[in-house]
Amino acid sequence: MKNIRKEFQKLLQDYPTSDFQSDEKNYENAIIKTDWILKHVPKKLYRFRACNEYTIPAFENDEIWGTIATKQNDIMEYFPYFDWNKIYEDIDFVLNNIENYLSVFKAITSDKPPLELEKLFDKVDIEKIKNYIPENISIDLLETSMKINRQKIVNQIKQNELNYLNAATQQIFLTASRLFISCFSEENDSSYLWGNYADNNTGFCVEYDIRNIFLNAQNTVIIQKNVQNFILNFN
Repeated sequence: MKNIRKEFQKLLQDYPTSDFQSDEKNYENAIIKTDWILKHVPKKLYRFRACNEYTIPAFENDEIWGTIATKQNDIMEYFPYFDWNKIYEDIDFVLNNIENYLSVFKAITSDKPPLELEKLFDKVDIEKIKNYIPENISIDLLETSMKINRQKIVNQIKQNELNYLNAATQQIFLTASRLFISCFSEENDSSYLWGNYADNNTGFCVEYDIRNIFLNAQNTVIIQKNVQNFILNFN
């Protein structure tokens, strides 16, 4: 399981969804990730439910409810952890290898990007990146400035750690507020799950052909009055 998680983490890093990419590229990456999920997700998953006014209609209508990521039972769920030692290692790596980044920077801003760059990014992506780069910027001046100010940059970051942490945390929670989670199990005979999630063994357990759901799911979101929840309708 640990190796599978690392493999999935690498997959997310290698095939990201980004505003810097074209819709076609994002779609292509999404297909790659979906294919990986279909190969590795268990064929059957189970969900334990209590009997109430929400779960019974959801069962009857073949609906799966998701709860907003920041509203989970565990108050520490989705709370970020920052490894400052690793952060400074990464910063040090970037600042001490600035020549590599400058070479990419020069390639992107050139009139004729090299073929190697065009293999990594399509023309739409390159133009999007260019739009984020100020006009009339001096590459040589930037390179000299970075070499002179490396330690100043590190000191500035250290002095503002709390501000950076708060800003990053706010962005993470903003992202989390747009995500919804549904939890499943590979087991259907767990006494713990029956007790805690099926109202002390008085509820029910639903078996899902999860691979089939991934294959046939329609991207239809039904908005409910309760904004903390949404429904994906797989009919």
